[in-house]
Amino acid sequence: MNIETFTTMLHCHAVEGVEVLTLFEDFECWHGMHIIHATFSIVVSSVFIIISLVVALTYFESKSASHDISARVNSRADVFIILMKIILIYIFAFLPYPEYHWFIIAVLLIVSFTAYFNYRNNWPYYSDRMNKFFCALTGIFLWANVILFIAKLLENTDFSGAL
Repeated sequence: MNIETFTTMLHCHAVEGVEVLTLFEDFECWHGMHIIHATFSIVVSSVFIIISLVVALTYFESKSASHDISARVNSRADVFIILMKIILIYIFAFLPYPEYHWFIIAVLLIVSFTAYFNYRNNWPYYSDRMNKFFCALTGIFLWANVILFIAKLLENTDFSGAL
């Protein structure tokens, strides 16, 4: 079970002037049983987020001589990644409309830049291989978002050939 399961109960869109649930279009949003289900999903997702953050903050190996490749100095970088995923899940769930594309791209650039420099400057793992792996992973995420920004910037440009 993940946080996206709970956000689907809150994701509504308009059909013929009536807000309906995206997955089940025969349910009208914020009327009847949907209020109970939406309230339950908000409460449970809040508890799930709190538990996930507490576990992530306390789950790290403090011994630098550990044989575990995933042993970390602290969990701050991983907690940021979890927060980033939560923020992005809610943004993509509730702002899927074209008028929010620039906002979404700005948020993606900010969080990917922060995630990259979290791993690049802090080196949270004892193992250099793990540090390099996550630095490369967040670097690819940053690069993809820079390319997304350039693609959005040039979306109305008509040209032939390569960039």
